[in-house]
Amino acid sequence: MELTTSWQYADGGTYNNVGGSNVHANTRLYLRYDNRDISNNRDTIYWQIRAVATPDKSWATYGYGYDESYSIYDGSTARASGVHREGNYPNDLVTNTERVVASGSWVQSHNADGNWSTTLTYNGHVYGSAYTRYISVSLPMIPRKATISTAPDFNDEENPTITYSNLAGNSVSSLQACISLTGSNDDIPYRDISKTGSSYTFNLTEAERRTLRQACSTNSRTVYFYVKTGIGGNTYYSFLGKTLSIVNGNPTFNDFTYADTNSNTIALTGNNQNIIKDYSNVTVTISTANKAVANKEATMSKYRFMCGNSSADANYSSNTDVDMTLNNIPNGLFNVFAIDSRDNSKMVSKLANQVIEYSEITKGNISVSRSNGVSEETTLSFGGTWWNNNFRDDLIKSLNVGDILSKTKLKLDFSNLTYSDVYNAGIPGYTVLAKSDNGYQIELAITSDPRLGDNASVEVIYVENNSRNYIDTLWLAYSDETVETNLTEYDLSTGFGTPIFTRPADFGKLTQVDSNCLIYSMVKFENTVNNTLSAIYKYKKSSESNWINGTTLITLTKNNNNYSFSGLIAGDEGNQGFDINNSYDIQVIVEDELSSVIFTATLTSGIPHIAYAKNGVSIMGKYNDSVGGLLQVGGQKIESSDTLPIGAIVDYDGDTVPDGYEQVNKNVLEVKTLFAGGVETSNCVTAVGAVATLSESFRNFDLIFIRIGTRVWTWTSKYEMLLASKINIGTGSNVRFVIPYSCYQGGTIYTMELGFTSETTLQIYYNSCVNTSGNGGYISEIYGVKFNTL
Repeated sequence: MELTTSWQYADGGTYNNVGGSNVHANTRLYLRYDNRDISNNRDTIYWQIRAVATPDKSWATYGYGYDESYSIYDGSTARASGVHREGNYPNDLVTNTERVVASGSWVQSHNADGNWSTTLTYNGHVYGSAYTRYISVSLPMIPRKATISTAPDFNDEENPTITYSNLAGNSVSSLQACISLTGSNDDIPYRDISKTGSSYTFNLTEAERRTLRQACSTNSRTVYFYVKTGIGGNTYYSFLGKTLSIVNGNPTFNDFTYADTNSNTIALTGNNQNIIKDYSNVTVTISTANKAVANKEATMSKYRFMCGNSSADANYSSNTDVDMTLNNIPNGLFNVFAIDSRDNSKMVSKLANQVIEYSEITKGNISVSRSNGVSEETTLSFGGTWWNNNFRDDLIKSLNVGDILSKTKLKLDFSNLTYSDVYNAGIPGYTVLAKSDNGYQIELAITSDPRLGDNASVEVIYVENNSRNYIDTLWLAYSDETVETNLTEYDLSTGFGTPIFTRPADFGKLTQVDSNCLIYSMVKFENTVNNTLSAIYKYKKSSESNWINGTTLITLTKNNNNYSFSGLIAGDEGNQGFDINNSYDIQVIVEDELSSVIFTATLTSGIPHIAYAKNGVSIMGKYNDSVGGLLQVGGQKIESSDTLPIGAIVDYDGDTVPDGYEQVNKNVLEVKTLFAGGVETSNCVTAVGAVATLSESFRNFDLIFIRIGTRVWTWTSKYEMLLASKINIGTGSNVRFVIPYSCYQGGTIYTMELGFTSETTLQIYYNSCVNTSGNGGYISEIYGVKFNTL
């Protein structure tokens, strides 16, 4: 039980057979505390023993007196003891009235924390009957320390307020509060707070704020609010942990410079502040004058340069310039971050002066084919798209002293310029330097003129105003005393160095017009640099590895953003083209100022399957007049007479064998159908990727005839003949062969591209025409031809 300042019944008992008779009696122990001494941490405990007769028996019936001995122990410490006797039974007991038969008190000290509890042992002895009771008791805590009720999360610019409770009030000898960074030191020192108050606000000094900030390696950390109580020579603490945040702590950073550092792109733009998308290499520079400064006790860590998804970091320096570079930047928005030790950052953004939206060359289709499919004469055709624009977007600037004249064109524009305009310098960009007796003079000297040699110089440009109301004559005088009249444009694309302005003394009487005449702005430069496009071709035999540069000048046709070429090209047969006995790999390289693409194509051999000549017919080759004969195969003459040589290709089956020959019962020329798709039927092979399956390997034959359904201007079909031994198998472009003039679609004549993927499969790799409306472009039939010997 917890004692109060009022009496509380602690324990008691009923005792039988007192004095040997059947007499009932009750005794009770009462406790309370008072006289609390907070400073000394103690209370006074008061006790009483009270007695009362039980309702069923009265001591008065027997006339006994009252006789009791008692003791109270706190552990082994005796708190009270004694004997109480009365000769006659008290009347108040007779009437069942409770009365005090013993009382006393003792001073009880509390534990150091203000708490106290124990188990009291209460012993009694009434008329020979003994009893013992154990009573658990405690006292209310005597307040020893103030406690923090609340404390806030706060930032480094605020003055935090805590609330607290000090039940000891003025009994405490001291009451103070502090802020600790770790819980071990009063980093924000203790200051006295009210012993009777309930809240306190820390009005932090700048030095104290610096202490807090210096302890923050990030933008927040835990700190501890403490209340310290001094009482009775002891010290007590109460604390709460809260979060301190750093606000407004970003570095101070305001400016940087940037420049394109790619010499190739600068040469095109003429200005390192202009950017070519995906090609310029941009370097940003943070000078020492523009260096970032950390705030709120942080330190600077690094810089970061970002453009699009690319980024570059560099360590901070306080005494040297810092550079960061990103190559092939995707746009003209440059973000630079200054980052401190807490990862706080300040971003500064800049836009490029100009972003040139250049796009790379693309390639379309390419074709290379022999005239009529069997000639040395070869036509190359290709095309694609390009960026048909300029890198200096009509940037016009006035010429000023110190300008470097490089990759520019000198433009002199005097249109609609009157005497009044010139004299009064009333048009911006048009200023006369001096006036002579004969008219108006504009002076310009540059270091060299390539037409006159490196040491020659252009001394002066004169403008003659004969009628004194308009400018009608313009000429250029050189150091060799030659002049060029009616000059309107002079190309300075190779660069002339730094201009030097002079005023010759021998050109009449010169008078300065006014102060504006020194602007030197009559001469202007047009800085437009156009994107250029060129193409070359190379070739090699398909069986070789070394490329040979083509000699035909490729003149591209340009239409807006499209380019194309179609024309005859020279090869290993000179201007005649390419040897018909070989196939060739053709490579076309198209490039502009920044990018390039490579086209590849294969020129198949031009051996004719069947060639008709005045004196005979040739198979697998041109007819050779020097060999002669009605029939040639692969350049060998085949005769059909009674003096035929052994091995002649004729049909002896069923014929009479001439003298000297042996009868052979087989056809010398054997023909077999390997694929029969029909003509313009669903069995034909026409779609890209479709395969014609042969009934047996083409390797079993000497010649392979492929019948192609075509329609160019009229419907027809054509046979392509191949030497079976020369056919390559595979899926690469180097093993394919082209059937020129195979089909007609939408006003354009197309070719087909075929290749054997195995010994029994012929696949279509390229075919612009679909077998609809009789447009052709399909595999109709495939035959194998075998030459048998006699």
